[in-house]
Amino acid sequence: MSYSCEHCGRVFETKLSTDGGIDFCSFCDKLNIAILDNGSDIIFGDFLIEEAIGAGGHSIVVKAKHIPSGIDYALKLFFSKCEDDNHISQEFLQEVETASQLVHENIVRIYEGGVHENIMYIVMEHIDGLNLGEYLELYVQMEPKEAVAAMVHACNALDYVWSNFLMIHRDVKPHNIIVTKEGGCKTLRFWLNFKS
Repeated sequence: MSYSCEHCGRVFETKLSTDGGIDFCSFCDKLNIAILDNGSDIIFGDFLIEEAIGAGGHSIVVKAKHIPSGIDYALKLFFSKCEDDNHISQEFLQEVETASQLVHENIVRIYEGGVHENIMYIVMEHIDGLNLGEYLELYVQMEPKEAVAAMVHACNALDYVWSNFLMIHRDVKPHNIIVTKEGGCKTLRFWLNFKS
């Protein structure tokens, strides 16, 4: 099947089908993922990819069910192709290992990461909610009491990471704070040193 790359725009022959799937562009080597509502199941290792929940310049985040346990997780899949013996994968794995040690009620939990079929990935806690940027676009503003609570939750996360690991966040912004359905807030992306 021919497919237009989401990154470089060139048309390439792919194993992606009209039902969806995952494949690398043969021109730019970037990951392309097609998740369709009525498409076939997309299996990634032990995970069934269900829907896209966010994307950035380097990666896409998808909701995925862990097949053996039935638990929902967020998977971050990086667009850049990674060869298994690439030094980048070692740096990446070290960063994921460090991030997995950050266990706090106001931090999105990182469980593991790795390379599967040349795709770098991170398994994270799935949070049912909106990032603060989306929340503000939808509701325009927060009630003062909610805004103070969000700030306190973010500050608690930042204080925990600094006090216990001497790490700083480097990219605190509304899109890196998740407002949960229960009204709490969790900060994400503490492992920002790695760029694919």
